Amino acid sequence: QRVGKRAGQRGGRGLTAAKLLDVTGKTTSGSEAYNYPAPVITDITGPAVTEKIIYPAQYGSPDMVYDGWYWAATVDTSRPGVYSYTVHVQLHELVERNDELVWESVDLTCESSLKIISDPKRNGFTGAGLGVLPLPPVPAAG
Repeated sequence: QRVGKRAGQRGGRGLTAAKLLDVTGKTTSGSEAYNYPAPVITDITGPAVTEKIIYPAQYGSPDMVYDGWYWAATVDTSRPGVYSYTVHVQLHELVERNDELVWESVDLTCESSLKIISDPKRNGFTGAGLGVLPLPPVPAAG
């Protein structure tokens, strides 16, 4: 939606005094810094999707801060193995066109994979088995 739009249009996407990263990862600051539009996931593809291991879906949301859309996925855990997939992401670069600054889309991909195992269930963060999460003791109030 923002491709070809002038910088500064639509809800606070204009100039800022804060340091920002540009689309190449370099920091910018001062009067030339712009609030870049949020990255957008445009698709999820690859063997994990075609083999029906991962079922990606884009849903509408009442949260208009993120343009009202978010991605989620359901995973079929009944078929152990490693399945690759690609996340397609769109960033925006500020370019000068016809003597004005406009947003131009930059399409990137991120390769990843799912490892489906048949081992007993474990917490992915702590490695703990079934049951209560191991939480550190909370200091007494007062």
